[in-house]
Amino acid sequence: MEKQSELVFDRDTTSVVGLGRTIRPSTDAISALENWQVKAPGRSYIELEDDDESYRARLTWNSDDHAAGNDLDDYCNQFGVQRRRATSE
Repeated sequence: MEKQSELVFDRDTTSVVGLGRTIRPSTDAISALENWQVKAPGRSYIELEDDDESYRARLTWNSDDHAAGNDLDDYCNQFGVQRRRATSE
């Protein structure tokens, strides 16, 4: 069984890594997602929106992949982005 979540990624201005980055937050979000995706089978993401300040994606992973959230947090920290659940507007 698969799980899905729609997330928004933007620059983490509370981290030293985030403050020191000069490229677009979406570029770093894609880097974090690409690393997350290849770390375990069954992980994938689909781009929903890409703009200068944020990146929105739908993530999918196996329901027995208990490390998915922690792995994503680690990669977000590494690339200076933060994630939050997307809300309907």
